[in-house]
Amino acid sequence: MKTVLFGIALIATLGLCPSLFGAFGEESGVQGQMLSEVLDFGLIDHKGEFHRLKYYDGDESTRCIALFVHGNGCPLVRKRIPELNQLAAKYRGQGVKMALINSNFQDSRDEIVAEAEETGVQLPVLIDADQLVGEMLGLTRTAEMLLIDTKAWRIVFRGALDDRLNYERELSEARVIICRCIGVPAGWQDN
Repeated sequence: MKTVLFGIALIATLGLCPSLFGAFGEESGVQGQMLSEVLDFGLIDHKGEFHRLKYYDGDESTRCIALFVHGNGCPLVRKRIPELNQLAAKYRGQGVKMALINSNFQDSRDEIVAEAEETGVQLPVLIDADQLVGEMLGLTRTAEMLLIDTKAWRIVFRGALDDRLNYERELSEARVIICRCIGVPAGWQDN
């Protein structure tokens, strides 16, 4: 059964764009490793809607896909839900698609639906019950953000949504990378 699901979930390998490697380099948050290629996958969200990554292949209006790692009961995730809803609304018209992904065995669909309603999630929560997509994406912790460039089909950022431990730093790392994905000029500030 897992083999069949794996075959369905991971459909095709997508291409590489060398220009983005130079643009994001080490500051991308993908610490000390090559930018990870993202394979196609499809998952059903907490509302029963099917989402497939390859759907955005060739879609000029989608420049970046942001996935935030969800886990029921995680205080870091719960704390970020309002900000994630705001970021999704802000960047939706600029070519950024956002979703949460839950790859936890212990979180049932019913529990994920209840948690999403309780916390006010306005984004799809992709349910990866078999952890196949999570494994492919290298997910190891909740409250981590992955940004996927849809031209290169590479993970161009992996890390925290922001750096709330450093009070001198107000600009979110994820927002900086989103801006690069959508072509906003380098000096642009969004505090």
